[in-house]
This record gives sequence, structure tokens and C-alpha cells, in this order.
Amino acid sequence: MAMKRIILIIGLTCIAACSDISSDIVLHSKGIAGEHTPVPIDTEGNIYGYYEYLPQNFKKDDTKKIPLIFFWNGQNAITGDGNNELDNLLIQGLPNLIEEGNHFPAIIISGMLPKWNKSAIHPFVEYILQRYAQHIDTKRIYMTGFSAGGGVTLRYISKHPEAFAAMVPIAPAAQPPESNQPSSAMSRVSSWFFHNSGDMTVEIWRSNIWHKALKEKGGDHKITRPDLDSHYAWQQTYSNPEMWDWLLSKSKATRVMGIQNE
Repeated sequence: MAMKRIILIIGLTCIAACSDISSDIVLHSKGIAGEHTPVPIDTEGNIYGYYEYLPQNFKKDDTKKIPLIFFWNGQNAITGDGNNELDNLLIQGLPNLIEEGNHFPAIIISGMLPKWNKSAIHPFVEYILQRYAQHIDTKRIYMTGFSAGGGVTLRYISKHPEAFAAMVPIAPAAQPPESNQPSSAMSRVSSWFFHNSGDMTVEIWRSNIWHKALKEKGGDHKITRPDLDSHYAWQQTYSNPEMWDWLLSKSKATRVMGIQNE
């Protein structure tokens, strides 16, 4: 007889009860299906400015749960105050592709970090998980980022892997893993690194060392290293159907909420 395991993980219910998120939080989406909508800083309980993308088949009252993707941009695209300069997010990465008319089968949240405060995204992630809780498939939460945003992705999931099924760091500006990294929990978050081999802005060794460390821990970890000199690997990454098929196929063994028996 299979051994019964009780898996207790950090849930959205704890997020709602334990965080310092403003009581002004709005517990539903901002825009409508197929739209890319700015949510300025300090509005609707939001602590950072961000863009919200909702897929074309999105319905506010639908009980069907859909994937959620966090995206972080490169440093030269994240400037401003999260309010009247929020449109700076639109010059590259997923926000740029959405503005050009591309559509995706997931909620996409593209955040602007105030003054490039790379170490303080946890309250924002909690805010998003709480705000969109009625819509998101908590087995299919992902994070991706380009350049400095790829570094944010690695740093955040190294400390808070619990909610995530997969990540896609692109040319990540990240320091090597610390002595206790990656953890076994982080290795269970599937990863696919993309980094041009001739990138001289963020050299490829950063992706190589993280990928190697994760592979040694076990799990599903991939790396693609196109023979290109450009730093801007996000174009070919986000236009790659294989990457999207891989990412959206990833699912956690347990939901982010509550207790589940296996």
C-alpha cells in the first residue's frame, strides 16, 4: 500500500492573513479579456506599479482557473516611479510583445520595481497572488525575466520556491549561487535558461553556473545557448512555441493552498 504523505505548504490563505498588504486591495482583475492594463503604484492596494494582461478567453465570473506568469524586465526598461512613467515597461520583453498585438493563454503581470529595489518583491508577489486568487491555477504559477529581471527571477525563487512550477531566466544578471543554494525546493521548480553565447553585457557563465547547480540537484532543468553576440535573447525566447509548450505544461505536484493527501 502506498504511503500516505501529508504535504503542508504555504497557502494563499496565509498570504491573506499574514501579510502587510494594504486593506484597500481589490480582489479581482483590473482590465478585461485581451487587454493590457496599467495598474499604477499606490492604487487599489498595489505597492508597485505593474501592467496586467488578461488572456482573450478571460471571464471575471468564470470558475475555470488559468496560469499566472510574473515577468521582470531589464534594468534599462525599469525606470520611473510606477505611475506616470509606468509605460517604460513596454519597450521590451513580454509587455512589448503584448503591445504589438500578441496574445498568451495566461495572466501576465509585469512589475516595475521602485528605484530598482531588486530585493523587495515578496510583498508584491503576495499582493498579486491574493488579488487574483479567484482566477489563477495555483499549480501553474511561473516567473520569467530578462537581464536584471532574470536575476530577480533567480534570486526570488531561490528564497521563495514554494508557489512556482517553473521559471525562464533570460540572460540573467545574477551572482553565483551561495553555499546553501540551490535548495532541494528550488530544484523542484523546473527551469529553462536562455542566454546568447556571445553576450558581453551579461556573460553566459552566470546562466551556466546556475544551470549546472540545479541539474546537480535533480529535476527538469534546460539551457539554450544560441551562437549570437547580442544581449537581447528575449525576442527569440518569447517567440519560441516550444518554450511556451514546455512552460505551460509544468504543474506543481500540490496546490499552493491548504493540505493535500497523496
